[in-house]
Amino acid sequence: MFLTVINFKFRPASIRKVESFGSEGVTVYQHNDYCGREEPLSDSAAHINVGGASSIIISGGRWKLFTQPEYAGPFRTLGPGHYPTPDAMGFPNDSLRSIEKVQ
Repeated sequence: MFLTVINFKFRPASIRKVESFGSEGVTVYQHNDYCGREEPLSDSAAHINVGGASSIIISGGRWKLFTQPEYAGPFRTLGPGHYPTPDAMGFPNDSLRSIEKVQ
């Protein structure tokens, strides 16, 4: 019998259900590690309602993440994955302000 120990890089503050959108959608979170207020999205959003988001889960599709409202400012295009910190998204803390679904 073998025992496997997993070393996580963070300790979750809570566990909660993530909204499911089928093949394409995102959930943005106010704080690092998927904490704080959350906003599930299935389409583009000119204004992120949690303020500057600091973590995101992309369940499908490709998305442009912008540092300013109304799809303005520097942006990055990301695909499906878990991005627990602003560094993982490629942005400074609290700077994700709008998100656009890539067609």
